[in-house]
Amino acid sequence: MEQQLIEAVVECLSDGSAIEATGATGEHQDVVARFEALLEAQPKRHILIGEISSTLGVSAQTLRISCAEQLGMGPAEYVRRRRIQLVHGM
Repeated sequence: MEQQLIEAVVECLSDGSAIEATGATGEHQDVVARFEALLEAQPKRHILIGEISSTLGVSAQTLRISCAEQLGMGPAEYVRRRRIQLVHGM
C-alpha cells in the first residue's frame, strides 16, 4: 500500500496538478520527481544525501525543503521508508 502511495505521489508530481505551481513550489516538485527517479533507478544502492543533492544539481538544503514540502518528510526518512518497503515487498 505504501508503494502505491509513493507511485501516486510521483505520478501527481510528474503530471502536475489542477493548481498552477509557481516559483519555488514548481522547482520543488521537479526536485522531488528527479529524486524519486534516481531512487527508482538504483533501488538497492545506499546513496548519501550529499551525493543525491550533487547528482540532482541542488543543495542539500533545497533537497530537504523540497522533500518536506512535497513529501511531508526529509529525504533521509523517505529513503529509509522506501528501503523498508522494498524489504517487505520481496
